[in-house]
Amino acid sequence: MSEVTLRAADANDAVAVLSLLKQLTAETSQFRVANLNQSVAQLAADLQTIKYSSRAVLIVAKCSDQFVGLVSIVATTPTSGELGIAVRAVDQQLGIGTALMATALDWFFSQSMLTSVWLEVYRSNQTARHLYEKFGFQITQSTPTTVVMQIKKRSSGNQAKKVR
Repeated sequence: MSEVTLRAADANDAVAVLSLLKQLTAETSQFRVANLNQSVAQLAADLQTIKYSSRAVLIVAKCSDQFVGLVSIVATTPTSGELGIAVRAVDQQLGIGTALMATALDWFFSQSMLTSVWLEVYRSNQTARHLYEKFGFQITQSTPTTVVMQIKKRSSGNQAKKVR
């Protein structure tokens, strides 16, 4: 595999991001996107707004001129944001998810106005749950099929766990 680069998405990435989101949702039922039917123009405008926000981020992983994964944190309340992450099936188990998570949490701890980040994951998705636990997410709620996990900033300015 070629070198993977990570960066914040911008308006010029709208077509590629939309294509990746469609591929990711087709590959697995474990990844959901709220609005896959939005126009490229609307997504471009959203990406441009997000790029300069302290309440949202979208980071893409690119390899050989192709997006292979992404992670987002989007505010759901004034102090809390939801994290979503996905990597193409063919590119999983290569460390891309770990790199995306580290980059997103670095943004959360150093640049965001949010005080906590949460995510919901299927109980059966042990690989994802292990990744989240490595970074310090803790289970706060559970149902028979899913768990909600959360990580919070501490007033002492904590950082995410260093993961290799």
